Amino acid sequence: ICCSAAAMGQALPPNEIKDSSLSQLQQTHLQDLRKLGEDASGHHFPYPFYFSRKLGVSEKQQQSEDQRSIRFDKFDGKTVLVVTGNYFASYSTSVMTANQRVRQTYQDVLLPILKVAVPLLQKEQALEAYAFEVSYHVRMSVLDVPVEGLENMVLTIPKSAAERLISAKSVSEQQAAIMEGKVYLNAEPFQLWLSDDLTKEEQEKAVQEAEKKARRDAAVPVTSSAAATSTANTVVLPAREVTDEEIKALQSTYHDTIEKLTREMEPHAHFVSYAPPAFVAFRRVTYLEFSVRTTLKASVSGSRYKLAALAFDEHISHLVRPVLTYFKEDFAGDGLAFSTSIVVGSSTESSVAVEFFFPIPVLRSYQRFDCTGQQLIDAGFVMINGERVKLDLQAAESN
Repeated sequence: ICCSAAAMGQALPPNEIKDSSLSQLQQTHLQDLRKLGEDASGHHFPYPFYFSRKLGVSEKQQQSEDQRSIRFDKFDGKTVLVVTGNYFASYSTSVMTANQRVRQTYQDVLLPILKVAVPLLQKEQALEAYAFEVSYHVRMSVLDVPVEGLENMVLTIPKSAAERLISAKSVSEQQAAIMEGKVYLNAEPFQLWLSDDLTKEEQEKAVQEAEKKARRDAAVPVTSSAAATSTANTVVLPAREVTDEEIKALQSTYHDTIEKLTREMEPHAHFVSYAPPAFVAFRRVTYLEFSVRTTLKASVSGSRYKLAALAFDEHISHLVRPVLTYFKEDFAGDGLAFSTSIVVGSSTESSVAVEFFFPIPVLRSYQRFDCTGQQLIDAGFVMINGERVKLDLQAAESN
């Protein structure tokens, strides 16, 4: 009876949550959260585990502390279920690496609780992720003096990844799910590896695959229905440090494809011979850039915006879908860029240079005819003579 009463007290009361929507969510799932606390309390952890509002308290103090910590909250702008607790394991730093300590805590505490929580809440559409905050003890030696301290680990994992994680049949499947989330050790970003057998090359490949998937997931394409109620909708790709090595690797990977594309599309693409297609870094992500020359009719006149709009409608837009057919869905770049020098009539001089940068997700949407050319432009970046501009095709061409 005492255990049951304690378990029921491990979910935070809805009236203590200030956000009204989260408070309502807490009230709706109060019985589920109590069931989570009850089942977790009945689980045999290798060392004592307590739900807690405070991290790092002693076990004696913990027994009299408030253990109501299971709650809905906001993290990174997402609605998450948060579980906070203290795990009274004590790891030796001379025997276990940081990764081994975090992994052991994940296996002992986080995974068992996730296996209880996910089935209880899988139908709640408002829930976007799960978050764990867990403190445990570490033993070390400082100037030959034994010292015991604390480490705090945090794991956040998207709801869909958590569902795959608890049903994973192999360590590699678990690793893929874990890498969709975030891990922190003492408030610093940390990469958790579930196996010590991975080589450095395998680890680097896994990180690259996870980053690529995260960029694809974060860059939501503009659909025709969304665009009906929205104008400019820029797709934001997560920025990172793009290295020369990454650019070289992408260029090497797609070298044969680029040469084939250039050879077969040249008759109507009008590629610039002195600037072959190449991967470039722009706004801290990678684009495969094609340099072309756009020739407009001699009768065309107007502002640089009109010339840029006509260049897109009469030339660039006709290249997008054919170019995309050369690259599979797992294209490793973040986007495609088309840089054009615009000439009018028989002139050999160009006074307007326009660059169009388009993220891959919205390009795929355009390829499927799910969005218009204007929506493609609004979701990317347009530069005229080196300055970023907002380009409205209809307004520019009617001017």
